[in-house]
Amino acid sequence: MRASRLYVMRRVLLPAIVPWICASVRVGVGLALIGSVVGELLGSNRGLGWYVEQSASRIDVTGVFAGLVILMAVGMALNELVKAVEARLLRRGRY
Repeated sequence: MRASRLYVMRRVLLPAIVPWICASVRVGVGLALIGSVVGELLGSNRGLGWYVEQSASRIDVTGVFAGLVILMAVGMALNELVKAVEARLLRRGRY
C-alpha cells in the first residue's frame, strides 16, 4: 500500500505492542515493590519492610498487619495507576 515506515510504526506496530508493554509494566511494578520490601527487610533501618520486621520481632501483631495493609494499598494503587495509563493509551490508539 506504499505506507511510509513512520506511518506503519505509528498506526500498526505501536498500537499492537501497547498491551504487551503495559502487561510487562504491571508485572514489573509488583516485582519492584517486592524487591524493595525484601531489601528493607534485609538491610535497612527504616521503611515498611523494616517496620514489619521490627513489629514481628516485638510480637506486635497489629503493627505487622498495619505494615502489610499499607503495602497492599500501595501495590493496589500502583496497579490501578498502570491500568489507568493503559486504558488511556489503548483508547488513544483506536482512532
